[in-house]
Amino acid sequence: APVGLMKLWIRKTLSARGNFKYFPRRKQSSYRGRSRFGWLSNERIIWGLIGTNCVVFGLWQSDDPRYLNRMYHHFAVSTHNLVDLGHFHSLVLSIFSHQRTDHLLTNMFTLYFFGTSTLYDLGVRRFFTLYFTGGMVGFLGWMVWNNFRPNNTKTNRKTPSLGASGAISAVVTWSVLTRPLSLVYVFGIVPLPGAVFGAAFVGQDLYHMYVGTSDSVAHSAHVNGALCGGIFWLMWRNSILV
Repeated sequence: APVGLMKLWIRKTLSARGNFKYFPRRKQSSYRGRSRFGWLSNERIIWGLIGTNCVVFGLWQSDDPRYLNRMYHHFAVSTHNLVDLGHFHSLVLSIFSHQRTDHLLTNMFTLYFFGTSTLYDLGVRRFFTLYFTGGMVGFLGWMVWNNFRPNNTKTNRKTPSLGASGAISAVVTWSVLTRPLSLVYVFGIVPLPGAVFGAAFVGQDLYHMYVGTSDSVAHSAHVNGALCGGIFWLMWRNSILV
């Protein structure tokens, strides 16, 4: 499901180097902003993620029911896939999965604008830890919510969820907590401080999650991804992460 505030165009006004420190932060490690491989720059890593998502998007564009059924078994998360089939790898592969063009574009724009500075701050290893943990926690939280939420609109065990939205929610949350006063331009026009944007970003998903909006968007995955990003930021700020 696409990240909230559909089709937003984000433009960050602070440098990716993040010279403004609104919260006390520990001293950055010497490899901050570097890849362990000289040729593998941060921007190339982000473009590599975007390219991988585009390739998997192409794999979904088929009319063959048997082929699509295999894709659903391996590139989408559902209670059936994880519990009944034991396809635990789908928790990772689904993070690269998008079926709709608007879903793909929204997530990839958001990943590019927020992911580059986050990768610079965290370094490659910790960035990927945040990204994939946020994605997997988002899917697992979506499964738990849809099986135990207190209403009668529970999803079928085979109902799938896919997309990078949980992972990107974690990245966005970490970014706005790190730079709460940096400006984010919504639709390329409306400037909002990062803290305000983050509150709206998570708040609209919380609203849709609790009212049970039937819009085919896994809002609970977004919320759990954002929660993961917040916890990761607290651990990073307090030097718990290594």
